[in-house]
Amino acid sequence: MTPLPPAHGQGPATVALVATTAEVLAHPELDERLLAPWERRRLAGIRVPGRRDDVVAARLLLRLCASRVTGLPPDAVEPAQRCPGCGRDGHGRPYLPDHPELGVSYSHADGLAAAAVGPGPVGIDVEPLTRRPGPLA
Repeated sequence: MTPLPPAHGQGPATVALVATTAEVLAHPELDERLLAPWERRRLAGIRVPGRRDDVVAARLLLRLCASRVTGLPPDAVEPAQRCPGCGRDGHGRPYLPDHPELGVSYSHADGLAAAAVGPGPVGIDVEPLTRRPGPLA
């Protein structure tokens, strides 16, 4: 996908993408190796394979959106997270340290992933029309 050109005299366009987890994981520009070590450590705690795939897909889709907005290749995009409550890194709202003017957001649920990147605050959420049954408690 190519971002829409910005309106005359304005900065970059916002790019939002929604896809199935399978589509994202099969995308030729995206690979789990793009994830940072801190992201891989967080993934290790996810015990349900489908849930893990959804999280991976959303994080990769965020890199693709940021790539389209910044012109960088997906492997040069390095999102981070910081919790506003405790001030620690590795959880909380995602952001692009090298592009503080851009807002980023991602979401995932039951085989779907979504991400958005654009100037200023952005937000995106995805929910399936029907829920697949989850694991038993």
